[in-house]
Amino acid sequence: MELVEFVLALYPEQAYEQDERGRYPLAVAAAAKPITYFEEDLMEYNHELSTRISPDETCYDYKRSKIALILRANPNAAHQTDRYDGRLPLTLAINAGKRWDHGVDCLSQFTPHAMVEEDQDTRLLPFMSAAMSGEQSGLECIFWLLRASPNQCVERLR
Repeated sequence: MELVEFVLALYPEQAYEQDERGRYPLAVAAAAKPITYFEEDLMEYNHELSTRISPDETCYDYKRSKIALILRANPNAAHQTDRYDGRLPLTLAINAGKRWDHGVDCLSQFTPHAMVEEDQDTRLLPFMSAAMSGEQSGLECIFWLLRASPNQCVERLR
């Protein structure tokens, strides 16, 4: 069992608590820079846990990220902007360089409108922010963000 899963099982109310900056745990997890070597080591372990997931879950593999675990405990947090910088968890995750399968996919399902909203500071659309984060987020993330609503993206670029 992953630590986040363990804590949420014992103290589910923690998913609703805010830190001193006004961030919910979902925003903190989304804004955390990926630790690639650590996350890759956990993939084998998480694969074993993912076999217990029922096929009707919203995200294809809830055990793949801390973001997904926290979303399951508090889905409303996906719609809460960060008090510190006014960004949604989806934007925080993209700006942190998260890969599509490390939480961006789940966040996009909970806040599809955010996939076509400009960042308030950079004025970039999410797929652009993912491209700017370099190789960390990967082409898959850029592709799915752009594919979410290509017409709206094109309109915003005009």
